Amino acid sequence: MNESRNVSDQDHIVFPTANGVSILVCLLAVILVFILKLHKKVVYRLALYQVLAAFAVATVAVLQTMMINYNTSPNVYGRVCTFLGWMLLYAEWMKLLFTMWVTFHLFCFAVFQKNLKKLEVLYVVTSLLVPAVIAAVPLITNSYGLSQDGAVCYMYAKNEAAFIERFALWDGPALLMLLTASSAMAFMLIKLTRKCSVMERELLKYSAESMDAALKEVREGRMTCYAASKTFGVPRSTLRDKLSGRSPEGRQMGPNPVLTRAEEASLTTFCIKLLKCGFPINHDDLLDIVQKVVKEDKRKTPFTDDRPGKYWFYGFLQRNPQLTERFPEKLTGGRATVTEAHIRKWFADIETYLVEEERAGDVLLDPHCVFNFDESHFLLAKKRGTVLGPVELSGSVQRELQRGPNCTDRILCKWKFGPTHDCVFLQTEHSL
Repeated sequence: MNESRNVSDQDHIVFPTANGVSILVCLLAVILVFILKLHKKVVYRLALYQVLAAFAVATVAVLQTMMINYNTSPNVYGRVCTFLGWMLLYAEWMKLLFTMWVTFHLFCFAVFQKNLKKLEVLYVVTSLLVPAVIAAVPLITNSYGLSQDGAVCYMYAKNEAAFIERFALWDGPALLMLLTASSAMAFMLIKLTRKCSVMERELLKYSAESMDAALKEVREGRMTCYAASKTFGVPRSTLRDKLSGRSPEGRQMGPNPVLTRAEEASLTTFCIKLLKCGFPINHDDLLDIVQKVVKEDKRKTPFTDDRPGKYWFYGFLQRNPQLTERFPEKLTGGRATVTEAHIRKWFADIETYLVEEERAGDVLLDPHCVFNFDESHFLLAKKRGTVLGPVELSGSVQRELQRGPNCTDRILCKWKFGPTHDCVFLQTEHSL
């Protein structure tokens, strides 16, 4: 008896410590779920229910420490032991069922692309009521009691009938459900791994024309999804999603852009027009324009203060490849209009003059008559960063009109999307 009590004392020290840590971990998980606002999605709520069930199991296990004084008052502690045994079986079944429902929900979503969020009420109700019914059976058969080492109150297998009852009510179903959940998880991992490898091979390796042709053949009944996928080389899952309306027919990755395609095309044209007028805009100017547009239209954006960041800017350049960043150079009107043909013609004219007029063509062959001159000057305006311009443009992208040293150009323009999504200059002023 002393040896059994020593074992019980050790267990009464180990059980509360381990389960106390479990309680703290569960509380931390619950707090993080609400801080990160994950409880708004069904799958996270199911995981939250599972954590709460684990919290209940750990709490009941900690309460089992009361049984250390069982021998002092068996009548009182006998009723408490029965209640704790019922609570422990109820909490364990609740955790097991929530685990099964989470696995079932993820399995249907990953394998069959079915979102069963409407079954959340069924998940919760069954996970709360079924354990109550199962845990009531040992109450009727009076099977709850203190274990042999006095460590925990549970279904005590005091004879063969009680052992069969415990196996039927907990050990057998728990083992079967855990094996089923493990098999489902393994199948999901294999399925998702294969799907990811197929998507990696097929991702955007088809043209929009191929997808349109496949959609047309299937809608007109001349081909099945499988046949159209093989014939036109498009992913079958993507084809099904477009036919069912789950994804748009236009090929696009990621979330919808803040500006529509027409608006971005208009903005690109606006940048090129400004460049041709001698007033190219830079990175910050473009972001200011977009910020003003979304604020005036009161559009919902993920940006801070409705101002796009660098990732949106580089995404905009990728979606509109006709624009690129270039380093500006301040030029006079005469220098800005010089072309390579003009320069070559000037050298040809000089050579003709020296040979035909001055009869001094030999100076072109004498290296001692070749001089290199450079120009020194002071910049009245600092260069800063890059500006936006068309890809096909070569040379400088900024020029300064020649109207004298005191001439300044002020351009007043308003960005506005009209019926055709055009942007226009409202006013241009020149002052001396």
